[in-house]
Amino acid sequence: MAYHGPVDVRVPGVMPMTMWVEDDDNVARTFFYFGEGSYECLTMILFGQLAKTTRMVWDIGGHTGLFSLVAARSNWATEVHYFEILEHIRARAAVNFAISNVADKVTIVPKGVSRESGEVSVFFDEAETMWTGASIEALPNRLKRKGVVEKTVPVTSIDDHWESLGRPQVGLVKIDVENHEVPALQGAKAFLSHNKPFLVLEILSRENLMEMVDVLRPHGYAAVYVIDDTNIAIHEYSMDLKDHKGDDYEFREYHNVLISRTKLHRNFRDQLAQVIAASPIGAGAIGV
Repeated sequence: MAYHGPVDVRVPGVMPMTMWVEDDDNVARTFFYFGEGSYECLTMILFGQLAKTTRMVWDIGGHTGLFSLVAARSNWATEVHYFEILEHIRARAAVNFAISNVADKVTIVPKGVSRESGEVSVFFDEAETMWTGASIEALPNRLKRKGVVEKTVPVTSIDDHWESLGRPQVGLVKIDVENHEVPALQGAKAFLSHNKPFLVLEILSRENLMEMVDVLRPHGYAAVYVIDDTNIAIHEYSMDLKDHKGDDYEFREYHNVLISRTKLHRNFRDQLAQVIAASPIGAGAIGV
């Protein structure tokens, strides 16, 4: 049954949010049909808890704004910068920020992010306006979709945007730009060296993660945490992508990672486990 209207969005450890849906946004629809913690559950909980530790968060590839909402509703002192490349998706995110009462906490940046500032082509599905797979990369499986079209859009490098703001301290950055994460990170050399923020990144292949690690290692990053949203578990790896037993990381399906300059403190991991234990997900569900 199609639904049009507001959706109550709940993430454990985060104040309630609201998203609007016209039976089109998969993120909002997931919360509507399946309830609290139903979309990338552990990633969202982790992001919310990390947002409480910083005064500025960047959400790059923000889509309809879930990560921005989580950051803003987790910490009232946090300023959020939301980046989205497509105008019609930005418009829906703006509605979500307004109805969640965080519009004054979120700065909408009407640009994509790449290695250098300028203009690039983006490929998106015109037939599914809220499709989450729009990308600067010409991914073969995406281009086969019947409604895919190409559009020229403005982009900025992370360094250029940071410089334009006066080089503020940024503690948490999420990047989900459909296989364009490496060029985005390559345009952030000064930003990464100065801030060393926690990074939440989408991984589409082992090679994809290896490239990210190679870019980040010179900036002092030391730990990779693979987030298993299905089993509510976090697996720690070194920057050589080996776990504590010396076993290599294996890619099975797309997932998110947290990459940090230091290992997560035991107190933070305990806090994460407590949030989950007190939620409908239940106790004993997390391995960190």
